[in-house]
Amino acid sequence: MPLSPAGERLHSKVAAYLKSSDPAMLADAQTVQDTVEVARTVTSRFRDRPPNYRDAHAAGLLHWLRADHVDTAAAAVERGRASAYFLLLLRPHRGAIPDSALAEVAGMAARHAGKRDGVPFWSALAEQALTSFDEQGDDASLHCAILLLRFVVEAVDPADPAYSVYLATLILTLRRQPDWAADPGIAGEVLELARRTVDGTPRDDADRPVYVAQLVDVLTSMYMANGELARIDEAVMTGLNAVGTAGPVHQIAILTATATALHNRYLDTDALPDLRQAISLERRAAALADAIPGSEAALLSTLADSLTSLYLRTEDESVGRDAVDVQRQALAAATPGSELHTEISYELACTMFARFRGTRDRGDFDAAVQAAEAGMRIRAEERGDIARRHGLAALTHQLRHELTADVGDLRRAAEAYEAGASACADDDPTRASYLLSSADMLMRLFEATADDTLADRATALHREAAAITTAPVADRLRATVGWAEGEARRGRYDAAVVAYRAAIRLLPLTAWHGLDRGDREYLLSLSAGMASDAAAVAIALDEPELALELLEEGRGVLLRQAFDYRRGPAQLRERHPELAAELETVRRRLDAATGRGAADGLIDRRVLAQRWDALVAEARSLAGFDDFLMPTPFERLRAAAGCGPVVVVNISELRCDAMVLTKAGVSVVPLPDVTPEAVNEQAGRLDSALDSAAHDPLAPQTQLTSVLTWLGTHVVAPLLGKVAPRRRQGEPLTRAWWCPTGVLSSMPLHAALLPGGEVVFERCIPSYTATLRTLLNGREPATTEAARPLVVGVASSAEGSTLLPSAGAEIAIVAPSLEGAAVLREEAATCAAVLDGLPAASWFHFAGHAEQRSWQDGGPVLHCWDGPLAATDIAMVALDRAEIAVLSACDTAFGDVELRDEAAHLSGAFQTAGFRHVVATQWPVNDRRARVAVRTFYRHVTGDAKTSDAAHAAVAVWQVLRDERAAYPDRPAIWAPFVHFGP
Repeated sequence: MPLSPAGERLHSKVAAYLKSSDPAMLADAQTVQDTVEVARTVTSRFRDRPPNYRDAHAAGLLHWLRADHVDTAAAAVERGRASAYFLLLLRPHRGAIPDSALAEVAGMAARHAGKRDGVPFWSALAEQALTSFDEQGDDASLHCAILLLRFVVEAVDPADPAYSVYLATLILTLRRQPDWAADPGIAGEVLELARRTVDGTPRDDADRPVYVAQLVDVLTSMYMANGELARIDEAVMTGLNAVGTAGPVHQIAILTATATALHNRYLDTDALPDLRQAISLERRAAALADAIPGSEAALLSTLADSLTSLYLRTEDESVGRDAVDVQRQALAAATPGSELHTEISYELACTMFARFRGTRDRGDFDAAVQAAEAGMRIRAEERGDIARRHGLAALTHQLRHELTADVGDLRRAAEAYEAGASACADDDPTRASYLLSSADMLMRLFEATADDTLADRATALHREAAAITTAPVADRLRATVGWAEGEARRGRYDAAVVAYRAAIRLLPLTAWHGLDRGDREYLLSLSAGMASDAAAVAIALDEPELALELLEEGRGVLLRQAFDYRRGPAQLRERHPELAAELETVRRRLDAATGRGAADGLIDRRVLAQRWDALVAEARSLAGFDDFLMPTPFERLRAAAGCGPVVVVNISELRCDAMVLTKAGVSVVPLPDVTPEAVNEQAGRLDSALDSAAHDPLAPQTQLTSVLTWLGTHVVAPLLGKVAPRRRQGEPLTRAWWCPTGVLSSMPLHAALLPGGEVVFERCIPSYTATLRTLLNGREPATTEAARPLVVGVASSAEGSTLLPSAGAEIAIVAPSLEGAAVLREEAATCAAVLDGLPAASWFHFAGHAEQRSWQDGGPVLHCWDGPLAATDIAMVALDRAEIAVLSACDTAFGDVELRDEAAHLSGAFQTAGFRHVVATQWPVNDRRARVAVRTFYRHVTGDAKTSDAAHAAVAVWQVLRDERAAYPDRPAIWAPFVHFGP
């Protein structure tokens, strides 16, 4: 058989090298490509005729010669490949093999003298080479086996039942190369072979589920190496589609591979549905353990690991008990003294330590120490094992300190955690975790000793961890914030602002819009207050404009994502209509993906979010759109003060200030008497006062008056001269917007009592805004498409609970003011009916019961006839015609303190959905007074026309405040709760 074109070029290269001895000609790009081509084709015609031995001879010689001119590792690869070609030649063309290689390949072949030439012979040689690799660690043997198996795969007819087996064997062998998933060439080949194995195996083949599990595992490994979400999403969907299609043995493979994919995706994204589904699959796999003798311990250990992750995330004690029980079952099933037994002991110790933190039970601590001692018997050979041993020792010292308060244990814990980090590779994601833990211990030591060198070392560790780009983004964010706080603590504000900027830019990645809203809220709660600290540093540097930019970028992340979805396409529509149309389509599909089933909904949302990101990147590449959907710079933010001043009150441990934004610019008013501790104290007094009102309506007045007086004296009075100077007789009141941060965001600044007895709303017409950009967006008119008001009244629930007895009477007041309104009462006012009605509504009025719940309990809700309607569901409805939402219910403007930067209340949800104005209450209102307030509001919101006009909303709420205070001047619980959000 003549040489192929690629073989001809290799033959020429070898001949030229033998004359010149120039190694460069053996490794140019064309030669490398030719070796790949020959490896693919040398046996591809074997079913019809013999292999192309002349090509094999040329390729074998080239690899053999090249081995003399490369480093040791590369030489092993070259020798292994050369040996594979020479083994191909051994029987038909023994004399063509160089003497220096002949003895070795002949020795390998001698064991298989009885094997028929071709596939049986080559596959037996590959198996022998793998055995040699296992016994001696000889990389040349591994690469010899790989190439021999490639020959086999290319030589076998795909219709042959053994074809898939050979493919699977080649995949497993390729994956034995170190870091194979991070090498694009190897990973690409492995993935192509894994797909080919699945696609080429009939659906009714009993072994097909094993090949599907292999594909899932390959995709998961590639994701772990390069972080491509598309890989892990495909792994999850491929696995889920195959679950339930196999017998017990193969079903275990599918279940565990899919659960591993789900768990790994959870570890990087914190998507809780992934973790819960992984646990469900792992339980099913563990229940099948009898099908594979000896598998029970490993299957239970995997399940326990996921349960521990769920316990650490939710702090649900029943989950913690379950995790410990399963780990103990796994320990009982494992062989004592085995590596698995020791590994399970390690995991049990970690879980028991976590439980001890919650229970403070000495028995839990002693059990954890006992398990830790067993866990520290891990064979410390691999880096990961060494690091875990140090980590376990550190955890033991850390928790012993919590029992004894011995600072020596803190110091030993910090040293052990840092030793664990040193044992990891530089780019190992877990290294960041050890560095963070060591920094935490050093900071606790600093608090106990006031030794600045400890704090400086902690800052250095935080900065080091922040630079590990392979670490989970939540760890990177925590590290970057720690770095920023450390620089600020030492007064190094220039360095601190650099670190804070880096941290704020991680927020969109941390709370990536491909995640469910609940998961985004959880992740954002971990960085609450960080933007305020960043702003405080910028103010200390005398850069208030930068402070406002940092606050805008670091707060209201969820609001910004929602506004980007709605406003982005509009900016492109005129000049790039096709791109705008696709962005709009993706946005609508993202909305539709909300609330879907666990895995399929998450994947739909991820794929769509990735497409959105790609389209945004495409838009930014266009002329004039380089800042498309980028954070808003100050030059555009200052337009928020176009209709009146905006007061941003920044609450930080570093300093507290008000920034007053006017058309002229921004001025800073220091608030020296305000601290986070003082604000928290007043917030606690407000809560206490409102709690007492449930039993005695008169009880809270004195305490509430005290809180309003504190706000007026210490927060508002120092800045009011810049916001609302005393007006001359006949001058209209100034409109003013309040944008408080932190805990202050749920407090009644609009009703603060000023020295001298005035109330803030007597000096201005007050409104609130979550961010400056929210205010700017609210000034853009809603679409002119036809819309109608929607009025909802819920007096009682399907279960018979009384929600708002006067809801019917309130609707009778509201409906006549809203021409053509659709009205949903009682059993018609279901959650689905409300959500279905919102997209067509320009005006929404809700009369009923609302409840502020923490994000852990699902967040705030409106109570409909058939149950609670979550604010998260409302927020995800994209509305284009919405003007105003009037929420005549309790606590609709009171937010979750753990999400204080995210407007995590019902008012924020309606603004996120698209309502320009929201009228709400900061605490419960008496039913009768609510009806009076509603009547007053609708009388004044009408303006000069006969129909209600949302543009008059702020003035109408101001009129409610005035009238109610005039009627009950000494009862602020009655007149102070009403608020307006919007332009």
